[in-house]
Amino acid sequence: MLARTGKLQLGLGHKALKTIYEGAVVPILTYGAPIWVEATWKNRNLTKYTRIQRLINIKIAKAYRTISYDASCMIAGVGPIQITIEQKVQTYMATKINNLEYDAPLEVRYWRHPAELAIIHEVENGTMYTAEVYTDGSKIGGNVGAAGIIFVNVKLVHQLMFKLQGHCSNNQAEQIAVLKVLEKLEELQDGQVNDKCIAICTDSKITLDLLQKIQMEPIDRIYQKQNYCTGAFKVDYAFWLGKRTRGDRGE
Repeated sequence: MLARTGKLQLGLGHKALKTIYEGAVVPILTYGAPIWVEATWKNRNLTKYTRIQRLINIKIAKAYRTISYDASCMIAGVGPIQITIEQKVQTYMATKINNLEYDAPLEVRYWRHPAELAIIHEVENGTMYTAEVYTDGSKIGGNVGAAGIIFVNVKLVHQLMFKLQGHCSNNQAEQIAVLKVLEKLEELQDGQVNDKCIAICTDSKITLDLLQKIQMEPIDRIYQKQNYCTGAFKVDYAFWLGKRTRGDRGE
């Protein structure tokens, strides 16, 4: 299939071929990996996989047949198959065996349709919203935290503060802040913010960009809460997120 669609001139582009590889080929190559992963420690078995991946990488990168396996991975922008197999095994052991929460990229089959992606609107200065929410997350050394405040009719009604594990990143803290605020808005829907328009403000540009892709698990959870809030609060707009400026109440 990739051989027919990955032609140099008239075939599919790099991004489309890479998505097909990650969504269709990788699940086949790594099926049941926790059972047979030790077999790939032998070079003669791993060589069979690297040969297959090299041919696919050449189609994705539209490169010459003479390039090496390592170079084909670099040009195609995909990880070596051995690392991919080990990642699948570690994810399975962490989530299925040890029941640990793991912020992993969503598998291609779980990606949302482009028509379902969130539309990001900048919060307009001077516009009054019945409910305004400000979120922030930060990491200083090994201390990671997330916070959010909720204003209803220009009155502070709730403050949220969370301490996260030291291995969490700043971006994860920003995403957790938005997620927890949306969860709190569900609790406040009775009698406070029903039938109102809500503005959610964050200074995380990465979170804004990820909401338009939804290829990470925390972002997908934010998207699900956003849809719930849109129905519960009858928000006029799908999801309001804006970059904060110095002097905003959120600071």
